[in-house]
Amino acid sequence: MIVGIEMDFDAAHYLPNYEGKCKRLHGHTWHVKVEVVGNIKDNSGMVIDFGILKNELKEVLARFDHYRLNDTIANPTCEYVVTHIKAELLAKHINVLSVEVREGEGGWARI
Repeated sequence: MIVGIEMDFDAAHYLPNYEGKCKRLHGHTWHVKVEVVGNIKDNSGMVIDFGILKNELKEVLARFDHYRLNDTIANPTCEYVVTHIKAELLAKHINVLSVEVREGEGGWARI
């Protein structure tokens, strides 16, 4: 079964390896969607407690929210942001199926 949550954070970034307007510092509201896969646990009837999943994701995103992403990720493209978030959640032993990050309105990456 697949379950998921969605959450937003606000952060600035610039793309040092890009020749265009995104090379300059700018900000977005980033929208994150996480899907977790697993079996329903008999005792709880859940794959994962949404509260636990929300808290774990909130802890990961707290390092990004209202910060400059370049302080954490050297080249914070949407692709690298989504990769970083998935790795952090996997390190917390969450059985992540996919992570999607929307950079403002229109652009997104999914892993």
